[in-house]
Amino acid sequence: MVRIIDKEVNLEFSIGQHLHCLVAQIPNRLRKVGHDFVLTDPEEKWVQIRGILNLVIEGGGYLQKLHFLMLPEASLPFCRFDEMLEILRRDFRSNTVTIFGVEPTRLNVYRELLERFREDNGEAIEAVDQDIEGGNVLEMPVNWCCIAIKEATGALRVFLEAKSHPFHAEELLDKYHDLYRGRQFYFFHSRPGCFNFMTLICLDYLYRDLYSSNIKRIIDHANQLFFTTRQGLDA
Repeated sequence: MVRIIDKEVNLEFSIGQHLHCLVAQIPNRLRKVGHDFVLTDPEEKWVQIRGILNLVIEGGGYLQKLHFLMLPEASLPFCRFDEMLEILRRDFRSNTVTIFGVEPTRLNVYRELLERFREDNGEAIEAVDQDIEGGNVLEMPVNWCCIAIKEATGALRVFLEAKSHPFHAEELLDKYHDLYRGRQFYFFHSRPGCFNFMTLICLDYLYRDLYSSNIKRIIDHANQLFFTTRQGLDA
């Protein structure tokens, strides 16, 4: 089963007040090109995402209180990844968490990104390197997401998480089509805001093997957290 990795982040959420979340469920269309799945309309998708980001930056109405912005899996064109991070770093308010799926890439590209953000993804690098040492998997596709956290200090922290289990169209005998299985979930503990949260991609919350399931693993981890610190999994 996957490993749950605890991460402390500096988010100053007001204790006792509601947190605000925008789930932007924009449509996704992927097509197969060779061994890869790519967005059919990357420029149109970027225009949609950029429009959502502009609304958050302008902060009209309740958006000025936004704490979490969520976009679907595989929604951001990979070529726009750096531009997306720069917008979040430059224009988003502090104490904001943005979660977005990125167009699938090969494992070798994903490994390079983990190295680029090694400070926050060291444990994920260890897991990926173990898989690379175990076989020729660098060309496997990865369905992954980014959790970009703009802390109270204004610093942007970047966490990358690979989908741990595919749906039927992503699960094939051919290793160049079969989806890479991520090995970790991040469990974020915001301080001093005392709010805990996780990010799961699609079927990751219900996958099980003969012995256990992802959701049981998460519940057991949350229970242990409660027994030792009296904290729970908030979201």
